[in-house]
Amino acid sequence: MRASSLFSLQTITTCRVFRWAVVLVAFHIISANAAEFKVADFGAVGDGKTDDAPAARRALAAAIEAGPGSRVVFEKKSYRFARQSGDAILALAGVSGIALEGNGAEIIGNPWNGFLRISDCAGITMRGFILDCDPLSFTQGDIIEVAPEEGTFVLRIHDGYANPVELSEQLEKRAWQKVGFTLEADARRIKPGPIDHIENIGEMDRSKRLLRVDLRAESFTHIAPGDHFVFGLHHGGHGALIKVERSTDIRLVDYTIHGGKFGMNHSFSDNHGRVHVKGAKIGLRPGTTHLVTSIKDGFHVKHNRVGPIIEDCTLEGMMDDSINISVCPYWVKEDLGDNRYLIAEVAFSPRVGDRLMAYTPVPGTVVRGLKVLSVEPSGKHANRTEKWNIITLDRPIPGLSLHQGGNLFPGGPDKLRFTGLYNLDACGQGYIVRNNRFLAQRRHALLARSPGGLFEGNTIDGVGGSGVWLGNEIGSFYEGPFPANTVIRNNTFRDTGQNPIRVRINGRNAWARNIRIEGNTFSGWPAAAMDLSGIQGGVIRGNSIEAGREDGTEAVPVVIRSSEELRISGNEIRDERSGLTAVFDLSDEVDAASLVMSDNRMTLAPDFPKLMRILPPLAIQMRGQDIRPLWAEEDTGAFLRAGSGQPEEGEKSRVWTLHPVWKNGLRGSLLFELPADLTGADGISFSTRSATGLGDGVALTVEWKPVGAPDGDYRGCHEATIRSKKWTGHQVRIPSGDGPVLLRFRFDCGPADNAGYDTVQIAGIDVFMEDKP
Repeated sequence: MRASSLFSLQTITTCRVFRWAVVLVAFHIISANAAEFKVADFGAVGDGKTDDAPAARRALAAAIEAGPGSRVVFEKKSYRFARQSGDAILALAGVSGIALEGNGAEIIGNPWNGFLRISDCAGITMRGFILDCDPLSFTQGDIIEVAPEEGTFVLRIHDGYANPVELSEQLEKRAWQKVGFTLEADARRIKPGPIDHIENIGEMDRSKRLLRVDLRAESFTHIAPGDHFVFGLHHGGHGALIKVERSTDIRLVDYTIHGGKFGMNHSFSDNHGRVHVKGAKIGLRPGTTHLVTSIKDGFHVKHNRVGPIIEDCTLEGMMDDSINISVCPYWVKEDLGDNRYLIAEVAFSPRVGDRLMAYTPVPGTVVRGLKVLSVEPSGKHANRTEKWNIITLDRPIPGLSLHQGGNLFPGGPDKLRFTGLYNLDACGQGYIVRNNRFLAQRRHALLARSPGGLFEGNTIDGVGGSGVWLGNEIGSFYEGPFPANTVIRNNTFRDTGQNPIRVRINGRNAWARNIRIEGNTFSGWPAAAMDLSGIQGGVIRGNSIEAGREDGTEAVPVVIRSSEELRISGNEIRDERSGLTAVFDLSDEVDAASLVMSDNRMTLAPDFPKLMRILPPLAIQMRGQDIRPLWAEEDTGAFLRAGSGQPEEGEKSRVWTLHPVWKNGLRGSLLFELPADLTGADGISFSTRSATGLGDGVALTVEWKPVGAPDGDYRGCHEATIRSKKWTGHQVRIPSGDGPVLLRFRFDCGPADNAGYDTVQIAGIDVFMEDKP
C-alpha cells in the first residue's frame, strides 16, 4: 500500500511540475484576448469618497478572463476601497501574465481587507500604487503622568486618533492589542527598554481623551511624561496588506505604503520561485502626525523555495522587523516505523525530494540531509491552520524525541527537548537584499535565519534594533534553520539601537557557517559594532569602524565568542575614546589555533595599552607546527578584557583579565604594555591574582624603559609567581628619575592543557611615593 501511495504522490508531483511549466510557457504567449482594462470603464470614480472596490474587482475579473498579457489600469486619482468579503480587495488565484498598473493611484483601504493577494500564480506584476488606510489600524498619544509603583500611566489620545475603549464598544470586542511601544518625546524613535505588555486600558475622561494604561512591566525606567505611546487596533480580518503564496516570477515595483490593515505589510510564503520587490517605500506621508507606519513586519518571508529580491526600497516606521526570513519546523508527533513519521506544522507541508535538517536543541543533535520520499496528508488531526502529514524519509532520524502536547506555535521551553524538522529546500535560501534604506523603526533591518543570503549596499540609519541579525531561535519562537553562506558587504551602519551586525546561534552544536562581513562602515554603535558568536568559518575583512556613541569603558568594536576558523584582516578602527577596554574581545571559546589576523589598522587614544592595539594577533601558530615563542608583536593566542572590581581591602578600580586561548600544548608569553608618568614618584603598585588558583602558576616579570627608547632598553625590575586566588599586592621601585616611562608586564604561561589555569588578573595599577624623613 505504501508503494502505491508513493507512486500516486510522485505522479501528482510530476503533474504539478508540468502544470507550472505550461503556465510559464503560457505567460510568454500573450492571449489573443489580452487587453487593457481601465477601472474607470467598470464604474470606478476615483474621488476618494465613492467605494471603488467593486469596480476594481470587475476590471480584474475581466482581465483574468482575457488571459495572459492583460492589464488592469488605474489613473492618478484617489480610490476608496470599503470593506469587502474575503481577505483582500484584489485577489488572483491560479492565473498568469496579469499586470496591475497604478500610475500613481492612491488607494484608501480599510482595516479589514488587504490590498492584494496572489496565490498559485506566475508572471504577475503590480506597480505604481500609493496605499493608505482609513480608519487607522493603530492609535497613539502622549504619556502625561506615570505611576511606577502602580504599574500604570495616563495617556492622552491625540486628536484624530481612535479611542480604543470607544472602538471596542462599537465593535463589541476588545479592539486594542496587548503590546504597545514607547517612543521618544521629540523623535519617532523607539525608547530602549522592555516590551510594553498591556494588561488593561481604562477610560478616565472621554471628553478629554484620557486613558489609564496598566502594563505588565516590572520596571518603568524607560517611560516618562512627555513620551509617545503607540499600540495596534484590530478591527477584524486576517492576512497581510500584500500577500504572495505558492507562486513564481512575481514583480512588485515602485509603490508606497503609508498605512494598512493590522497585519504584515507583506507576507511571502510557500513560493517556489522569485518574488522581486524593487523601488517600494514603506514610510510616513509628508506632513503627517502619524508616529508609525505599521505595527508589524515590513516583509515576513516564510517557507519559500527561494528567497526574495528586495532592492532600492526605503523602509521606516514599523514596530517590528523590516525583513524577517525563516522557516518553522515540522514537529514529529509519532514514529510509525519503516522511516515513516507523523509530522505537524502550523501552515506548510514538505514535498517529495525535500532535504530536511533534524535538530533537537537538548541534547544538541543535528542531522542534515534527510530526504523526503513520500508525503501523505493526515487530515484527521488538522484544524483550520495546522498541517498534518505522514512522511517517509530515506533513513531513520537519530536521537528522535517526539513532540508532546498540542502547542505547535510559537514555542515554549518544553520544546527544547523535542525534535524539529527544518526544510532546507524551503527556508528562503538565496535571498538578496541590496541598495535599500532602512530608517527609524523599532527592530532589525534584516532578521535572517536562512542560508545563502546577500545583504549588500544598504544604508541602515537609526533602526531600533540591529542592522543585520543572523541566527536561529529556540525557547520562545522556534525558527531556523541556521544561517550559512551569507555575505554582508559594502553597507553603511549608523546609530543603530543594538549592535549593527549580530550573529547569534542558539542551542548546542549549532553553527553559522561561512559568514563574510566585508567592506562595511560603522558609526554611532552601542556596545559593539559587531557581536559575533557561533561562527564556523568566516571572513571579517576591509571594514571601517568609527567610534561608538557610548562611554568607551562599556564598548568594544568587535566581540567574538564561541567561534572557529575565522580570518580577520584589513579592518580599520578609529576610536580615540578614553577608557576603551579592547578593540577585539575574544572569549575563551574562540579557537585561537584556527584564527588568523593580519593588517588591521587602529587609531586609538594615546594611553591605550599597546597590547590591546594588536590583540588579537597578526597570526596564530597552527596545529602541528613547531612551537615558537608567542610574542604580542607577532603571534599570541590571548585576549585582554578590562572591567571593574575591588581587590581585597582596596578601592574599586580597573581590573584587567588576561587569558591565553591557545590550545594543544602551546605555551608562550603575554605582554601587557602601558605608559606611566613617574614624575615625583618612586615606582608603581598593583595587585594580582589567579582567576582559578589551579595549575603551576604564571610567572610575572615587570620591565620598564624610557618613552622613545628602543625595545632593547627594557630593564627588569620585579619578578613574581601568581598562584593564589587571593589578591596579592606588589610595590615596585623604578629608578627612572622623573618622567614618563613604558611599563611591560610579561606573563609567562605554561602548556595549555587547560588554558583557564593561566588566566590572571591585574588591578589597581598606580604610582607610589615613599615617605621620606
